[in-house]
Amino acid sequence: MKNFALICCLLVIAMMSCDRNRMGRDDLLVVATDSIELELGEPKEMYKYGDYLFVIDRKAIDNYVQVYDLKSKDFLFSFAPTGQGPGEFSSLNSLSVYNAGDAIRLSLYDFGNKIADYDFNEVMSVKENSMPINVMHVSDTGLRMYGLSKTGNGYLASGRFEDGKFVLLNDSLELIKFTGEYRKKPKPSFPENVHFMANFGSQYFSEDRRFMADCVTAASLITLYEVKGNDLVKQWEYVLEDLDYDVEAGVVPVYKSNRGYASVSIGSKYVYAIYSGEPAMTPDFCGKEIHVFDFNTGELVKKFMLERRSSHIVVDENKGKMYIETDFPEPVVLIYDLPI
Repeated sequence: MKNFALICCLLVIAMMSCDRNRMGRDDLLVVATDSIELELGEPKEMYKYGDYLFVIDRKAIDNYVQVYDLKSKDFLFSFAPTGQGPGEFSSLNSLSVYNAGDAIRLSLYDFGNKIADYDFNEVMSVKENSMPINVMHVSDTGLRMYGLSKTGNGYLASGRFEDGKFVLLNDSLELIKFTGEYRKKPKPSFPENVHFMANFGSQYFSEDRRFMADCVTAASLITLYEVKGNDLVKQWEYVLEDLDYDVEAGVVPVYKSNRGYASVSIGSKYVYAIYSGEPAMTPDFCGKEIHVFDFNTGELVKKFMLERRSSHIVVDENKGKMYIETDFPEPVVLIYDLPI
């Protein structure tokens, strides 16, 4: 009986050791120290500016953007109403907060429709009744844009472009240049429109809008760029698993590679990313593993594990805090002490 117990013990230790080797020697489980309850349907994106957290509600009924106080952990207000009228949004896709020189601006991109700029201080004062101070219609550009985010010198858009993965625009949405590269095709014969679709991903900006991390949804890779003047300069690239797919019926990519990084936060010392590693067709784009990269070199320097599958990450290096949004079992932002 003693021998049997000893054998069981050794088996458990061996299994734990194998699992730890699979995860990586530096992996550790981190436990949340606080939380913020979210009063929304389904978070689409999460942004931090100063002591405020902005969350876009994908399933908003009244207002798309919710604002939370990171000090008190309280919900403050919501704005950006749903609808088709003036000052309303039909499908809010992204949010940017940036320094316009003489004022702080908040920019909202209504997918395929318009970009609306607000005075940040007015938003925080007027709250639910906030109205944009400037609106530009993206249909006037003639470009098929999916994402549109503010940079220091204009805007960066992603979409289906033949001459580059991204397009840089000035503050009036006039074309500056196409830039960036798509991943290499698994087979040269694959159609261009299918390859554009397979390269779909998300872009994440540093708080000062100078740096952008590009991720491909169906590949485990991150490319860090600097937005330098009217150009996009590649700093480094980390590839865990490159994009790989077949083509079905000539028009649909069928992915062989797994999903990669669900969300990225760019700090001044490190770049932090939620890693999924799940099959590309998994309904929810989430992960429980955080990968930490050296900001200057792109070297993977640390991994740690979360308590729950999570979708979005925002890191405040100055305060040593990490804000993680998870939908399981209900939408909540878990707050962690930064373990690095």
